[in-house]
Amino acid sequence: EIVFHDKSLIFFDNKGNILNFNHDSKLIWKINNYSNEEKKIGPLLTMVQSNNKLIIADNLAKTYAIDLKSGKILWTKKNLASFNSQIKVSKNKFFISDVNNNLHCFSLNSGDLIWTHSTEKPFISSSKKLSIIIKEDLIVFSNSFGDVTAVDFDKGTLVWQISTLNSDMYEEIMKFKTSSIIENENSIYFSNNKGKFYSIDLKTGAVNWTQNISSKLRSTIIDNLIFSISDDGYLYVIEKISGNILRI
Repeated sequence: EIVFHDKSLIFFDNKGNILNFNHDSKLIWKINNYSNEEKKIGPLLTMVQSNNKLIIADNLAKTYAIDLKSGKILWTKKNLASFNSQIKVSKNKFFISDVNNNLHCFSLNSGDLIWTHSTEKPFISSSKKLSIIIKEDLIVFSNSFGDVTAVDFDKGTLVWQISTLNSDMYEEIMKFKTSSIIENENSIYFSNNKGKFYSIDLKTGAVNWTQNISSKLRSTIIDNLIFSISDDGYLYVIEKISGNILRI
């Protein structure tokens, strides 16, 4: 994962070192927030920039913030479970899910936990990176069971939830993958590798339409068209409102 900031390039290595290079390939700063034992495990980091802060979450259940100018660690917090989703930032808060299918809301300034919304806990941890979007007063996120859930931005209370995987079989759950969620004109769109593409009303969770497309890749919307690449390599062009497939 790479972050660009003020003509510099920020990335991490397999020991958890975070390095910041300028456009002349000169090292600006290097920081490591891990013990020797943690370095041996090989931290996997998810990073996002917010103003002059770099927010990091990892597979060792740690979150921390770095000052982008100095490379100084501003705060560090420890969670009960590893993180496995995108990080989203809004209004001095950041949001991330862990491997137990809990969505957490943290303070951007201190790293303190503000609220947690729990969905069904998996019987085995999944390495699948889950999706989160923020739209006005809603946070929408997916979990490893194929559930898509909307909660209130300020309180984390449930607004709606739908299930997209109708199976309790271990093998089906482990192989299940959902694309990143995208939002457009108060509807959300996503697909999975079990042959379903969804359009969902953002406010109510009602299904606008579904199509029989198997894809774990993020789709793209341009004007009234959705472009999706299927798992077997076909480009689908879909009409956004009706869900009709215009071309394959």
